[in-house]
Amino acid sequence: MTFSLPETPGDFAQATWAQVAPYYDALATRPLDVNNVEAWLKDWSRLEELVTEAAARAMIAYTVNTDDREREADHLRFSTEVLPRMDEESVRLARRLLELKYTRVDLLTMLERFRTQIAIFREQNVALFAELEELGARYQKITGGMMVEWDGRPLTLPQLAPLLRDADRDVRERAFRLAASPYLDREPELAELFTRMYHLRQQVAHNSGFSNFRDFAFRSKFRFDYTPADVERFHEAVEWVVAPAVERLRERRRTRLHLDSLRPWDTQVDPFGQPALVPFADVEDFKQKTQRVMQRVDPVLGRQFGVMIDEGLLDLDTRKGKAPGGYCETLHFSGRPYIFMNAAGTLDDVMTLFHEAGHGFHAFAAHPLELLWQRHPGMEAAELASMSMELLASRYIELEHGGFFTPEQAARAKVEHLEDVLVSLAHIASVDAFQTWVYTSGKGEDPVA
Repeated sequence: MTFSLPETPGDFAQATWAQVAPYYDALATRPLDVNNVEAWLKDWSRLEELVTEAAARAMIAYTVNTDDREREADHLRFSTEVLPRMDEESVRLARRLLELKYTRVDLLTMLERFRTQIAIFREQNVALFAELEELGARYQKITGGMMVEWDGRPLTLPQLAPLLRDADRDVRERAFRLAASPYLDREPELAELFTRMYHLRQQVAHNSGFSNFRDFAFRSKFRFDYTPADVERFHEAVEWVVAPAVERLRERRRTRLHLDSLRPWDTQVDPFGQPALVPFADVEDFKQKTQRVMQRVDPVLGRQFGVMIDEGLLDLDTRKGKAPGGYCETLHFSGRPYIFMNAAGTLDDVMTLFHEAGHGFHAFAAHPLELLWQRHPGMEAAELASMSMELLASRYIELEHGGFFTPEQAARAKVEHLEDVLVSLAHIASVDAFQTWVYTSGKGEDPVA
C-alpha cells in the first residue's frame, strides 16, 4: 500500500486490527537503508502516535463510565485485539532497524528497549496478554460499580474518605468497614480473577524463558540499571530504617488519641482533635486553586494546567460507574496529558492531583522530542516528575498564594504529607515484597490458597 496515514486518532477510533495491519505491513516491506531510515522511523512513530492515542481515548472513555457497554467493547477491541498485535508488529519492525545496525547517540535507550522487546517476545504470549487485558477490564467494571449506603444516601467508595477523618471513632470504624464490605461480598469473584491472572502471568514468563513473572516484568519494564536483588536490598533497608520510624509515628498517634491500640480507622484523623482539612468546595474550585498553585511553582506549568482545564483534560470527581484510582494518560499525537482521579474533598486529593500533574507536565515537556519512544522516561524514572511535584507544589498551598489553606492549616497539611511520604515508602516496599513472594515462591500452586 502507499504509505499515507490517517490525519487524526479519531480516524482509528473504530478500527479493527485488520484495518491497522496494512500500515505495519507497508513499513515491514518498504526498502530500508541508511539513507531513508530517518523518514521510516518518523512514519512508524507517527503511526503508533495515532493508534495509541485512539486506544488511550477508548480506555479513558471506559474508565469514565464502566457501565457503558459500547465503551467497554471499544476498550476491549483495542486492549485485547489491536494493541497486542501491534506489539507483535513493533518487534518485527524493531528487528529490521537493528539488523541495519542503525544508531544515534540520542536513541541509545530506545534501541536497548527494542533489543529487550525482541529478546522476550514470544508469539504464544500475544493471546495471553489479550486475556490479561480482558480480566483487567473486568476488575475495573466490578470495582467501578461498587456502591454503599450511608444514612440512606448512596455513596461511591471514595466518598467515604472524609468520614475516615471524622473525630467520632465509631463513625470512622463504620466507614472503614463499610468501604471493605463490597470487596468482601465479591471476594470469590475477585479471587478467581487474581488466580487466573497469576497463572497467565507465570505462563507468559515461562514462555519467554524466565522462571517467574517477577523476573520477566523487570525486563519487560526496561529496568536496565538495577536488578531484582537490588530491589530486595531496598526492601531490607526500608524494613531496617523506615519501618521503625513509621512505628514511632503510629505510637505517637496512639498516645495523642488516648487509645489502647491503633486500628486502621485511626490513621487519618487529626491526632490533636482538630477538624479535618477541607481544601476545596467542589471540583471547579479544586481546579482553579491547583492552577494558581502551579502558577507559583512556575508560570509555564500554570499555563499548561490551564490548557488542561480549558480542553477538558481533567476528570476529578467520583461517581457511580467510574473506575477506581487515578492515572495520567498521555495522548501522544495531540501532545496532551489526561488526568483521571476520584476526589472526595480531602488533602489526599490535593496531593494526588499534584502528583498526576507532575506526570502531565512531563508529557508537555517531552512531546517536542522527535520520536514517540524518546518521550517516556522508563519505569526507573517515571515517578520522579510526579513525586517531586508533590513536594514542589506543597510550598504554595497557603491561601496567600491562591491555594487551599490558612497558614495554620497549611502547616498541618505539610506535616501530614511528609508523614504520608514516609508511610508510603513502607507501603510501596511491602506491596513489592508481596508481589515478589507471590511470583517467586508459588511454584505453580494457587496463590490465594
